[in-house]
Amino acid sequence: VFSRKEILAKADDLQNEYAEQGYINPQIDIDFETPKDTEIIIHVKVTEGQPSAITEIHFECANPDIVLKAKKLSKYLIGSRLSNPSLKEFETSMKEYFSQDRYLRAKISSANLAFNRERNKVKISYVIENPIRYEFIFDGNQYFSEGHLIDAIELEKVIGATTSFAPGLADRIRKAYLSIGFANIAVDYKEKSFIK
Repeated sequence: VFSRKEILAKADDLQNEYAEQGYINPQIDIDFETPKDTEIIIHVKVTEGQPSAITEIHFECANPDIVLKAKKLSKYLIGSRLSNPSLKEFETSMKEYFSQDRYLRAKISSANLAFNRERNKVKISYVIENPIRYEFIFDGNQYFSEGHLIDAIELEKVIGATTSFAPGLADRIRKAYLSIGFANIAVDYKEKSFIK
């Protein structure tokens, strides 16, 4: 059954698809023609316009090391067409960097987009919160190496945590020892801030 409303809704979906790929101002016109009572011809005219090109990416962050890394990881985006997949790819690479370099509570915001009047150029800005790097210092461990203990605490599970995660990490270490028979294991922890 023909539904004009459904066809027009599909045009909105198409417009969103174009926006996902950086075409912010596509013009989509739909005309209906009924040459016979039993026939409908649908004319779809798409004027894509210019895609939006990324001209600049700015990072607001209190940690200059993270800003430097973010600029390096996002360099390939400058001059490219704005698209959601490319922004998501960059944001994922930042989250991987936070994990690998132990910025366990760091978070990157969604992209803030500022278009020029023609909407064919865009400046992007991000805010990076909690840019604190965590170091782990183990003392008293003889059976397990520090590397094994780092694996046991499963850092990927605490990335982006908003509260102290030290009790959970200590519990994971305790479980690693208990699993191999260290029934009297005691794991204490202390959180300490320091400035390089």
